[in-house]
Amino acid sequence: MEARKPGPPEGTWDTLFLEDTCYLKEFPELVGVISKTWHEPDDDWDNEPDFVPGSIATVNELNVLLDTGQPPRHFAVFEPSTPSQKSRLVHESEVKVLDRALAFGDVVKRNLRSPMSGTVISVSTEVSVQHSFQISSEPTSVVTGIPEAELCLAHEWNDGDLVVYKGCWIGVIEDVVDEVAIRLGNGSVVIPEDSAGLEIPILSQEEEVAVRRCIASSAHDDSADVTDPPGERRPSGRSRRTGTVPAPALLSPGFTVTTSKANLRRGKWLYGAYNPNARPTGVIVSVKTTKLGVRWLRQNSMITGRFVPVERPSTWLELEEVLPKLKRFCKSTGGFVGLDGAPYTASGGATGGGVLQVGDRVRFRDLPRAVTRYPGIKNISRSDAMGFDINTFGVVSTLTRVRVRWQDLTETVDNARDLTPYLNVDEQEVWPGEIVVLKLDHDDSPKPPDSSCHGIVFPSANTQKRSKVGVVQNVNSRGRVANVRWFRNPVVEFNCDCVMPGFKTGELGDEAEDVSVYEVMDLEAFTVRRGDFVSILPEYNASPGSGNSVASAGSSAGRNEHGQIYPLRLEDISWARPEGTDTLNDNIPINALDNSLLMNLSAALGASSDPQLQGVGRQLNQIPFSSAAQYPQRSSVPQNSSRPRTPCEDAYLTQPVDWLGEVVDMGIDGLVTVRLGALDVPRDIRVLIDRLFIVFNDDMDFDDISEEEIDDSDDDLSFEEKSDSGSDWSAVAGSRFAFGANSRTPVAEDICYEGGERLDNGEEEDWLTDDGMEVDSNSSVVDMDISVASVSGGVQVTAVEHGMETDIIEEGEGAEAAKNVTTHTCPQPAPCPPSSMPAPEAFSIPETSEKPAQFAILDTPVPSDHRFIKGYATRIEPTFLRRMHKEHNILSTSLPDGIVVRGWESRLDLLRVLIIGPMNTPYELAPFFFDFYFPGAFPQSPPIVHFHSWTGGVGRVNPNLYEDGKVCLSLLGTWHAEQKNEAWSAGGSTVLQVLVSLMGLVLVREPYYNEAGFGVFEGADEVSLASALYSEKAYILSRGFVKHVLETPMSGFEDEIKWLYLPHQRGGLNLLEAVIGSTREVVKRSECEGTMTGEKAEETVRERVGSVTAGALILLKRNLQALERIMERVSLCL
Repeated sequence: MEARKPGPPEGTWDTLFLEDTCYLKEFPELVGVISKTWHEPDDDWDNEPDFVPGSIATVNELNVLLDTGQPPRHFAVFEPSTPSQKSRLVHESEVKVLDRALAFGDVVKRNLRSPMSGTVISVSTEVSVQHSFQISSEPTSVVTGIPEAELCLAHEWNDGDLVVYKGCWIGVIEDVVDEVAIRLGNGSVVIPEDSAGLEIPILSQEEEVAVRRCIASSAHDDSADVTDPPGERRPSGRSRRTGTVPAPALLSPGFTVTTSKANLRRGKWLYGAYNPNARPTGVIVSVKTTKLGVRWLRQNSMITGRFVPVERPSTWLELEEVLPKLKRFCKSTGGFVGLDGAPYTASGGATGGGVLQVGDRVRFRDLPRAVTRYPGIKNISRSDAMGFDINTFGVVSTLTRVRVRWQDLTETVDNARDLTPYLNVDEQEVWPGEIVVLKLDHDDSPKPPDSSCHGIVFPSANTQKRSKVGVVQNVNSRGRVANVRWFRNPVVEFNCDCVMPGFKTGELGDEAEDVSVYEVMDLEAFTVRRGDFVSILPEYNASPGSGNSVASAGSSAGRNEHGQIYPLRLEDISWARPEGTDTLNDNIPINALDNSLLMNLSAALGASSDPQLQGVGRQLNQIPFSSAAQYPQRSSVPQNSSRPRTPCEDAYLTQPVDWLGEVVDMGIDGLVTVRLGALDVPRDIRVLIDRLFIVFNDDMDFDDISEEEIDDSDDDLSFEEKSDSGSDWSAVAGSRFAFGANSRTPVAEDICYEGGERLDNGEEEDWLTDDGMEVDSNSSVVDMDISVASVSGGVQVTAVEHGMETDIIEEGEGAEAAKNVTTHTCPQPAPCPPSSMPAPEAFSIPETSEKPAQFAILDTPVPSDHRFIKGYATRIEPTFLRRMHKEHNILSTSLPDGIVVRGWESRLDLLRVLIIGPMNTPYELAPFFFDFYFPGAFPQSPPIVHFHSWTGGVGRVNPNLYEDGKVCLSLLGTWHAEQKNEAWSAGGSTVLQVLVSLMGLVLVREPYYNEAGFGVFEGADEVSLASALYSEKAYILSRGFVKHVLETPMSGFEDEIKWLYLPHQRGGLNLLEAVIGSTREVVKRSECEGTMTGEKAEETVRERVGSVTAGALILLKRNLQALERIMERVSLCL
């Protein structure tokens, strides 16, 4: 039986983050890093039982970690830097943070409950080091206060390094193959056959000294001893032998390693020979990188002359062969400026922080200088170390300081450990220097006014405002208001909210104004971040008379008045053959063909809904299209020549790589500072964002390099042939949504029937009906009735069947717990809401003779605005028809209040659904419309559902309901089901289940926790402000939904909308009056609370729907005024 352990202490403690350097309060000498936290999901989980509980964690809590890979709330995995110590599951109160791993460009807060965030613009780290081969006969020396800029990692090539090959191909190193030389205890030196077979032995201090004495004796006298070296950071994963742990991916001199004797026997012996009696354990004295595995991104095509294609390099490069043609990009890990805010005077200062951690092995960039500058630094000559350079040093401690530019444009210098990483960034957040677009009216194009005025009021045709583009100057984060300075005459055209290629920002004007952060949005085409790697489009200015004007053959057809590309027409191509050019046939000149292909491709990609494809189109748009005279001529090759045309492989090798840079600053003047880190002497340039295209950033996630690529069997394939839609390009396309905008949220659903019976328990004949719409009375779900009642914490939907009552779905405590189970987070119950907080409840429609039917099949045509009216049609087979009749019967008898469903006789494969937002949630009384399509595979596959979103770029109204109409629900197959009962089942799932899930598990009080992976935060103070702000946005947008359906009625629901919302309807509910009244109360409360402190305002927003920030109030008032005008116009019409 486990001994009773003390619980967490009273009070508060710091939240831990990945890679925090800490020590155990109980054992201060035990230093390590945090490798797992309760709030940062880690997909790379091996389920290794190599952990021990700390002084507070129980066996049950340890089992949670082992079963799910996620520590329980407020617990973390502490990984000691000494291999002899096992990783521990510790409570956050058990450790003290020494340093925090913040990097240039990170977004931080003072604490997670603070509304203001900032961006790290400078990082400076000081480290303490000890020689890896410290001699015990000399004073033990830990040298402190060494700037990171004077050090570099001992391993020369590292994962994540950006490289340029042959001056044009950009790649990222993803794997490194090393040749490792080990000195054994008998003095021999060997390169093992397989360096991947090396492991770190868990040795006592005496064993460690014995193994390493041989190295010391070669540099000093034989009686010398060695001290216990600084501990290496312990790798994760399973070891193959008892008493060992896996070696890190990148080794360096100073590591003690062991391996099998066979690995040594088949190795290359540099000194001595194999001795079967020698222990296969030694110290690494040399590491030489022999092969690099590179993820090639693209060839640079942004050139002023004619583009010369260079063959895609091999994934695996032999380093010695390619080194003359390989250039490494110098990353600005230290940031844009120094800690004092002054620009760096030397390029070395830009690499001064944010990389090194305790346990890393490093070298001095200038060791002789370090020996004279830092007493205690020793230089062991090669002659004293058998010709090897063993001057590596272990990092003993780090101290990181950062300079932060806050949203209000102030700057401070802080210790990194005093700041908090802002990981789950609100999609409404903006920062100084960011380019944004303002749209004053985001609704879809309105229908023309109806002169008959049947109670539905249409907006005037001029309510759509022209887009404005500007640069954020500063942000009032508490009020959620941004000050934006606008460009004078930006050329930005939209196609379905997508920026067309060829946009221009132009000159920045003097006009600036305060706008709500809910009104501005950053677009893919305008979005770059500090630390992004970009290609820089060349400046192209035509000179009169040069013949190099930016014009296509037939320029009027190729571009519009703004210089943007239209598809080239055949009649616009000049068929005259330019003198001296090659042709594909006697009529089509190659240059004209190139122009036409590029122009058409650019136009097609620019009209795509995919942001990345738009970016590609934007690239093509910047290539000058002109006459053949502009381009260098190809070599003259007769048409009948058999000699192949081969590209010039080294065409760009000698040219400076001044087209690739790293974004280091976003100026409030609209210019972006880019550091050209691939030049021999890096320098900064300032350019318009129009000229930048992102090629790589840390948000991009690619598939691992496959083992099959190692043998280079398919090196002749192009990049496109090796990539598939589900790997490289899908990663690039989704890279801009690192903070959850594209994440899909799982929601658990489960409907239980009396006695546990499922729909698939019967035979096919059980689905037969007597007269088309009458259901077999033997079915266990035929007489199922559903009622909705208010319960503490949520909406309870109950099934009543033959007098037996059984819970179907319980939103609130039960539903939120279900979400936690779905995401495999810690299995503790969600906290109960405050007793003063009214419970969410489904909107109840009183029974009257005028009440519209909740379910009806209409004999009218299917609405033309139904999402699936075109391009979707199911062949009605008898089996499909019987199942649809069954579904219709269930809906006709069992729909809960607040859900209205309409179908059509002419299309039984379609439905349209209205769900009224549950009370006491941000969605209360708002209409939510869904279109359903039942494919031919139904019910073997789930229906396809489209959500009608009218947010216009402000953001999702709910994490599960996307702006493009996607409904993310495991029951619909749009999110992976963690458990069997979460997925669609032909026999056990129904349309009713989908509808109840949408109402009870999606439209909830605190939708923030529906975001993927956010269920672990529920009830945690760390995200209470973030949750309140998400609910604020949901409330504002849902008020706009009411406005939209009254101005633009949904076909098939015109009468229902009037009966529900408008006044003076026979037996109607006049919900518009209730919406206006509650919104007025929210506005009044928010204006009164405008001077509240941040914590008080947060508490108010959290405890009741509607107390909003100043920025939200701008939109809310606008929606309120529109609703009041609608009420006034309706009253005048009646």
